[in-house]
Amino acid sequence: MLKFQPVLPYRCIVLAMHGFQPLLELKTFKVPLTKLYLLPDFQRRGIGTFLIRQLIAQAKALNAPLRLRVLAVNPARRLYEREGFSVQAQIEERIFMEYKVKS
Repeated sequence: MLKFQPVLPYRCIVLAMHGFQPLLELKTFKVPLTKLYLLPDFQRRGIGTFLIRQLIAQAKALNAPLRLRVLAVNPARRLYEREGFSVQAQIEERIFMEYKVKS
């Protein structure tokens, strides 16, 4: 069985004082997918789908969107669309996509 440890999301710590009580809040903004490469011999075997689904599960657990960018000519775009990502923007050859967690 494959074991996968996802990357921690970007976080922001908000610290304030209420009287003499410190208030600490940890906010998660997004789960970024910065790089995912599979060698040709390992493509089309479900490995990419497995990894994307693991990241989606992490995003759901954190109630945070999962964002990525992909080249417009990259066939992996179909994988992302199939798994529920939608195009948010396109700048020249780059496409910015997001998986929005449903509440």
